[in-house]
Amino acid sequence: MGLFRQEALQAERQKWLGSVILSTPLSLRFFTFFICAVIALVILFCILFSYTRKQTVTGQLVPDKGVIKVYSQQYGIVIEKKVKEGDRVKQGDALYVISSEREGANALGTQQTISTQIQARLDSLNDELNKNQEQFSAEKSLLESYIEKLNSQIDALNKQIVNQRRILGLVQRRQQQYQQIYQKEYISLEQYERVKEEVLQQQSALSSYEREKLNTEKELAGRQSELDGLLLKFEKQQGQLERNISSAKQELAESEAKREIVIQAPQSGTVTAAVAQVGQFVESSKPMVSIIPENSMLQVHLYAPSKAVGFIQEGAEVWLRYQSYPYQKFGQYRGRVVSVSKVTLTQHEIQATSLTSNEPSFYQITVKPESQTVFAYGQKKALQPGMELEADITLDKRKVYEWVLEPLFSITQKASD
Repeated sequence: MGLFRQEALQAERQKWLGSVILSTPLSLRFFTFFICAVIALVILFCILFSYTRKQTVTGQLVPDKGVIKVYSQQYGIVIEKKVKEGDRVKQGDALYVISSEREGANALGTQQTISTQIQARLDSLNDELNKNQEQFSAEKSLLESYIEKLNSQIDALNKQIVNQRRILGLVQRRQQQYQQIYQKEYISLEQYERVKEEVLQQQSALSSYEREKLNTEKELAGRQSELDGLLLKFEKQQGQLERNISSAKQELAESEAKREIVIQAPQSGTVTAAVAQVGQFVESSKPMVSIIPENSMLQVHLYAPSKAVGFIQEGAEVWLRYQSYPYQKFGQYRGRVVSVSKVTLTQHEIQATSLTSNEPSFYQITVKPESQTVFAYGQKKALQPGMELEADITLDKRKVYEWVLEPLFSITQKASD
């Protein structure tokens, strides 16, 4: 048995190999520190910063009171244009004059010929009306003069009758006196008979005056009735003539309206898109001019598909990019959502021409821009109706970690349900 244990001898035998020391390279330390820093920054970024989800849609500028499109009532040729782009008009102002005249075989306008014939008939009716008035005035004057004469005759007869009655009374009293004298035989029978004869003569004269008065009164009543009949006849004729004249005037107005039509402004405002020009053929299916009502403010109509409208709310922030003013050079402009339509609109119902989506329907989103102008080349430029644009609508704003963990939250919620 040896002096030393076998384990001690074995340890002395391997001592020349030395002890194991673990060495850490500098590059590994730096890499570890870098990874930890990146992870910390990512965590801080997810906690401190947020991400806003946006929806990009298209639309156009429209007046809040709408745009009034003016059409011609019928087809024709523009012969006069009374307004130009930007003119301010009042309700009822003339905008255009349109002729719908068609030339006939005699090189005269058909409608002009009709108007000439109606005017001739109207002139004839007016002449007849004047002649009827003159004839009535003459006949009325004659009858009134004759009636006045008869009234004068009646007045004279009344006076004669009064006087004759007085004379008759005197003669009758004298007859009574002569009768008493005759009974006393102071006068002869012949004298008494002469007095009686005088009484009879005066009675006959009174009766004659009364008959003449009666006949005159009958004639007066007849003439008065004739005057009343003349008045009724005149009023009837005048009424018929005036109705004919009114009808002729209406026909003439309708004929002239078909010949030349004056297009008037239906409402006060500013003229825009006055596309109809002199000499151009127009029809009732195409607008000639548009009018922006007075005191109108521009608003934005955006059109979003149904899949994007769920999170759009009133008051949401909107960034507007006008195609007429590229945002790369002139910037974006802020707006706010005012309303979101409750029903969808088809592409045929939407006037915007920038819609290229294959979606069958859209929701209309109304946005109020903060400014009615854009700043370009050191000047404020007024926005114009119909300008097309793109817009980013703010849908949702959350912390980054919420967006990262959203799938996990969704899975957890589904599992709990």
